[in-house]
Amino acid sequence: MGLYPALQEGFWHSFTGWLIFVFCFAILAGINWILDYLRPPAASPTTDDVPTTEAEPARETPTSFTPYLVAALAIVMLCGPVALRISQAPPVQLLQSLDNFPMQLDSFKGQRTFLDQAMAEAVGADDYLDANFIGPDHTTVSLWIAFFQSQNKKRGGTIHSPIICLAGQVGKLLNPRSST
Repeated sequence: MGLYPALQEGFWHSFTGWLIFVFCFAILAGINWILDYLRPPAASPTTDDVPTTEAEPARETPTSFTPYLVAALAIVMLCGPVALRISQAPPVQLLQSLDNFPMQLDSFKGQRTFLDQAMAEAVGADDYLDANFIGPDHTTVSLWIAFFQSQNKKRGGTIHSPIICLAGQVGKLLNPRSST
């Protein structure tokens, strides 16, 4: 996703997800067709099984897949909105600002740094903490915490991994022409 930030969120993200679903469904339909093609033919009736009366010859009735296709389509159409609703996380209130985060952790002393305005807007967090802590042996630890009251408002309705979201946001900043 970092290579194609346009697929990070929004319409194209959802569209490619559905496209992959349809592609996989087509593969399953192809496998089904191959298995039907490879199925051995049904045994033809012998002359002993044929009635001797002059009745109208029995016609083979084609198997109707219509009820199954309608049921499958109904299930797919119902599962989409249900899955979207289930994935929506409720908003969570931050109990106290990240400005109150301690800058002294054991023997490590921290100093808060701030993102530039463009990066802060790209991340879109409701609150964040970016701090560097230095230990007594000059060991440096960087701490990044981003708080989103609701990840649903910006992320197209679903929760994403920070690895993907932050990499995509950095990609948008580095190549702004590719963003939507």
